[in-house]
Amino acid sequence: ATAPLRGPTSTPSPPPPRPPPPASPGASVPVAGPSPLHFPPDGPRACVLAARNRRVAFRAPQTWSLVTSLPIAYSGVNHADFTPDGNTMIASCEFSGWVVRIDLPTMTVTGQLKVGGMPVDVRSSPDGTVMYVANQGRNGVSIIDPATMAETGFIATGRGTHGLYPSRDGTKMYATNRPDAPQRTSAPTTRASTSNRTTRRHRHPRQPP
Repeated sequence: ATAPLRGPTSTPSPPPPRPPPPASPGASVPVAGPSPLHFPPDGPRACVLAARNRRVAFRAPQTWSLVTSLPIAYSGVNHADFTPDGNTMIASCEFSGWVVRIDLPTMTVTGQLKVGGMPVDVRSSPDGTVMYVANQGRNGVSIIDPATMAETGFIATGRGTHGLYPSRDGTKMYATNRPDAPQRTSAPTTRASTSNRTTRRHRHPRQPP
């Protein structure tokens, strides 16, 4: 009798991703005082943060027409992140020490918290239960409950903590410190600083040497 055919014993590797189609710049869109540009997880609108104008402009991403311009009571609205459900944006106001909560379906401010210092980068935890806010003035990372808008903890990470980025597996958060150049990692599950590395020094234009 003929032996049955057998397939490969290992799973074949997936084909390599296709490169994106060629693209060219579109028409420029005039925007008043733009800083960072953010999109919620499901991308229904573009959020243009205008730090100097104390506003968040919501625009239709297909046409870039203005949907509404939301005034912010505090200066320096400059960094933000979203809860996983895409309904809430937490934005830091770098020049005034405040963090605000914005309800995206209604595009209104629904909460605020004074953390002091110079709050900059904002990152959500994988499950969305806390927001991590780098604070360049307080030399660490605030842990904020987005539901109650309360600071539930603080991680000291060194002078000038500015940027945050999560690891791909969601178990660590990397923090960069501008003036002193150390880079530290913190674990979102334990919320404690774990290591120190060296990065190149960069000084913020408004940060004293």
